[in-house]
Amino acid sequence: GVLLFTLLNPAILYINYFWTQVDILPIFFFTLGYVLLRYVNLGPNSAKRYLIGFFPIIISAFIYRYSLVLVPALVIYESNLKQKFLALLVAIGETGALFAAEFIFFRGGLYNYVGALTGAKNL
Repeated sequence: GVLLFTLLNPAILYINYFWTQVDILPIFFFTLGYVLLRYVNLGPNSAKRYLIGFFPIIISAFIYRYSLVLVPALVIYESNLKQKFLALLVAIGETGALFAAEFIFFRGGLYNYVGALTGAKNL
């Protein structure tokens, strides 16, 4: 009952969504990915486990980049060298694919960051 009261407390929902404090979102996605990597049995295929487990962690990196710093810690604690290499390869591959999708679909091309600082209008 206490867990449900805390999760469904209107005061927490009000603070997090009315004041647009999205700090809880990357924490949720990172925790979800961690639980999927460490505690959910997805069968003997470790590549499938890494693909599903690292996906929410990389999603959380779109909000705050600290998740990318924590990925090497997750890779270091894998059991053997082959699994460490596979986990690192999957994490880098998913990160590259999702950042490429962000670049193509949301940024729309190369943005001139230095030109934007000058205040000059590009006609």
